[in-house]
Amino acid sequence: MRPVQVFDLIVVLEYAVFHLSGAPLPDAAAEVLPRLVDEAVAGQGIASTAGNEYVVVRSPHQNNFAMPLLVEVWPGEPPDDLDNWQEAFCTGLVVGAGGLVFESPTAETQIVPVPPERYAVRITGRGFRRRGWPGSTTPGDEWRLQLWPALDPIGPRRLRAWRDPKEALAREGSGWAGEPPQDG
Repeated sequence: MRPVQVFDLIVVLEYAVFHLSGAPLPDAAAEVLPRLVDEAVAGQGIASTAGNEYVVVRSPHQNNFAMPLLVEVWPGEPPDDLDNWQEAFCTGLVVGAGGLVFESPTAETQIVPVPPERYAVRITGRGFRRRGWPGSTTPGDEWRLQLWPALDPIGPRRLRAWRDPKEALAREGSGWAGEPPQDG
């Protein structure tokens, strides 16, 4: 099985988050985005509205002004290749007639001509240098979205978490004994 559509983009990531939706956020619903950002930051790094109209993902990097983003549309669930990625999430996403909308605070909105449908989406990232400021505005991380048809909304969940090597070194000899508790 292969993707039926592939879009290879360069996007801008600011403030360590990006948003996915099927339409630009209407002014009347503007309060939903800050709530989702807060949920993603305080929780597992991803948040979504109950019907998957809006999704927010937190990146380990604070910014990347030339971030590769690969968007793949599949006829069914794609093969699992999570071992090739440092960060991974899964949720649902409703894409409207205007296509998939990629946004990051203060950056220009990107619209990807994905066909309108309810999708499952696997969101993967790799190439991280350090948590927060990556030391450059073009640190080399990349992300991929894999979409395939779904019948119902899908709750957001983390599949894989990248650990900053400097954080791991700081924990050595500290008495810390494992992974921090995860919500959900």
